[in-house]
Amino acid sequence: MNRHFNLYYLHWWSLPHFLMHYENGQYQAGLGRLIADGGGLPVFEKHIGPIESIESQWYGHLAELQKQATRATPPVKLQPVSTE
Repeated sequence: MNRHFNLYYLHWWSLPHFLMHYENGQYQAGLGRLIADGGGLPVFEKHIGPIESIESQWYGHLAELQKQATRATPPVKLQPVSTE
């Protein structure tokens, strides 16, 4: 696999997540219209808003998710079970 695969995945996953969940679903209806109209930058800006302002909100949303993740309980470390 390409070494950048996870980064691409994160970008493509995080934008729809942002559009669905930001500010209690503020852009959810626009996302539906964007998909129905076939996508593209002009359609995005028509149904969601200017890319510059959406991009900064998206990055802020990701930063908040990262803060929440670092405050979460750390994962449990699993130890092998002795067979003796």
